[in-house]
Amino acid sequence: MKSISLFVAALLISYISSAQVENSSLKIPTEATKPEAKNTDAAPVAQTTKVSGVDYESGRSSFGITFFSIGGIDRSQLTDGKGQQSMYFFEDYLALSYRFSSDFRLSVRHSFNYSTAGTDKFGKEATDKVDTRDMSLLMTFSNLLQDTLPAKVTLKSQPRLYLPTSENSKAQGEIASLRLENEMKIYVGRYNSFRLWISPQYYFQRATTFTDDKGYVKTTDMFAYKHGVEFTYDLSKIFSLKPGYEAEDTWTNSSGANNLTEYRKTNIDYRLGLGINVAKPLSFTVGYSHKKDLIKTGEYADGFTLMTVATLY
Repeated sequence: MKSISLFVAALLISYISSAQVENSSLKIPTEATKPEAKNTDAAPVAQTTKVSGVDYESGRSSFGITFFSIGGIDRSQLTDGKGQQSMYFFEDYLALSYRFSSDFRLSVRHSFNYSTAGTDKFGKEATDKVDTRDMSLLMTFSNLLQDTLPAKVTLKSQPRLYLPTSENSKAQGEIASLRLENEMKIYVGRYNSFRLWISPQYYFQRATTFTDDKGYVKTTDMFAYKHGVEFTYDLSKIFSLKPGYEAEDTWTNSSGANNLTEYRKTNIDYRLGLGINVAKPLSFTVGYSHKKDLIKTGEYADGFTLMTVATLY
């Protein structure tokens, strides 16, 4: 794992050194014109999927390669006094994309998560480890309803097909899942903006139950729904402030034969991030997250996060 991290770091440093460092502000046109098309292919979000001044999966040609990573550390780990702490990066991918036009892009994402060596948030020792997540195929339709919406409003839609390549999906006997990621952006003033998103997801399963690695019978995933809002306030050409929230509802199947009812979980995640636009091919967002279970109201988690976006080609 350390060798992989060193290789990725060397690749990014080599690319940045050869690139011309240009920090540019987001240009918002007048009321009479539409904003420039943003050929973006952002992450699900759950977490922040856009860094100010950066177009995801865009490059000098129609073909693009992007690296995305988001993860962090639980606040409790910083006070337990157990030495080196493990960081968990829960959503990471390497994306290959091809832009057919200014309004349409096709991408494939190889997704994974990984943890660093140290003590995790449960107090257990973790090692450097990489786990494969579900691979996905993604279509991006940009500039929807551009002749109907106001000049400072943009809309895009991203149908996304997940293939069961992760161990969890294989264990559940999942066939595939389909998510529809819809995003609207509303520009305020010259450089600031609101981003709103809605992402329903349906799971196609072979069965309503499965047996986990501990021998317990559980119900399979059925449906998930995410929605959220984020405001981006540009402090300068490099820094931006990003307050926001995301709510997520998940449902499982039920099983009468196993006397198992449908299980539902509802979380809300309040976030505050500082965007750092290092250069056109590289950006970071350092953030704080407070995630709370709205059904089991006593359960919550606080943590610090780091998001990295790098355009490799």
